[in-house]
Amino acid sequence: MMSSYLVELNDKEETQSVTLVLSSLLDATSLIENLWKYKQKKYVDLSLLSVPDVINVLEMINDKSELTFKLSHTQINIEFLKQQKDIQDIDYRDNTYLLSYAESNVDVYEKYQRLNRNVIVQKQSYELEIVESLLREQDKKNETVTMLERENQLLRQGGMSQNDDDLENRYLELMEKYKQSLKRLEQLRDSKLGKLQVAYWNKKRGY
Repeated sequence: MMSSYLVELNDKEETQSVTLVLSSLLDATSLIENLWKYKQKKYVDLSLLSVPDVINVLEMINDKSELTFKLSHTQINIEFLKQQKDIQDIDYRDNTYLLSYAESNVDVYEKYQRLNRNVIVQKQSYELEIVESLLREQDKKNETVTMLERENQLLRQGGMSQNDDDLENRYLELMEKYKQSLKRLEQLRDSKLGKLQVAYWNKKRGY
């Protein structure tokens, strides 16, 4: 993947912001210098780079005052922030940390820790939703499988016609999906988070 520029337009089809997405250090200096021809908001997306490369890019830019840098959750921590000078502000939007540089006017470390806690909670909530969705899915499939098993047994006892093949196929197909769902559920149950959510779900259902 090559480095590229992304231009955001407003409702009038006018340039609102420009983002340079860096995929490597190749020509990074000249690519960043090209941003200065734009008067609009300027972003440098570093989320595709390794942490050492991110540091290299930040060190090669003398004037960062009009640039906002985008980093991923895995690239940033307190130690990283302590290595940086003159961070004006930090924010988190659209799954990305935003760093701006100038004379600092906020407690960057405290704000990062607050943002980071929110990011972790969001990720845990998303994982809990997945577990809960799978548990709902298992409940529905339990009911459907029980019904199909009963119908399948009655058909076998009374003899099956050609038209009943569809029901048999449905039964076999659903059983396969049911097994796959159980496998995914068991994998989640092996995690600490999954065990907590399963216990909560069972309690909620009165088990």
